[in-house]
Amino acid sequence: MKQVGITDIVIGINERDYELGQRFGERHNVVVKVSTTRGTAGCLKDCLSEDCNRGIVLFGDTIYTSPIPYCDAIFNTAPEGTAIIGVKRTADLAHFMAVVPHNGGYITRIKPHTFREGFAYIGTLGFYDSTIGERINHLRPSKRGELEITELIGVYAQENALMITQYTGEFVDCNTLESVDKAVTLLNARKEQ
Repeated sequence: MKQVGITDIVIGINERDYELGQRFGERHNVVVKVSTTRGTAGCLKDCLSEDCNRGIVLFGDTIYTSPIPYCDAIFNTAPEGTAIIGVKRTADLAHFMAVVPHNGGYITRIKPHTFREGFAYIGTLGFYDSTIGERINHLRPSKRGELEITELIGVYAQENALMITQYTGEFVDCNTLESVDKAVTLLNARKEQ
């Protein structure tokens, strides 16, 4: 995010990662906040400042090999009250959160779902909406007991206030040791270019 000129960065962590988060925050000069609300949308709510009306959200376990895409769209061209998400077309949609065109708009689904091909929502989003905190407050916890970011995106989709942009760079969802190894390989290859 710093590579594309974003300076106000907040990292949301849970209590068990407090010490690690504090060390990271001091080393990289970013704000670290402890989130006590379960789920990514819950963490977003806990990290929002009172005067925040637009910004970029990244999932902590998604590694990108190129700078964060479409920042100009989020900060300069997105209409008030909208959300913008980064997606990647895939024929293996069952393994991702789904964003599927529907009746001139989009529908979103948390995995598991039955969609096979379409857009995978890959954990990069932007909000230009001063009422985002209120929207999160109206979410109900999922079966996992979490405030799901996909449900929040779904609210924007239902209101036709969701914009998507296709991401062409590489990304790795780091949830296994093998995927972490893949991310390191991709990042090292990027450095050598």
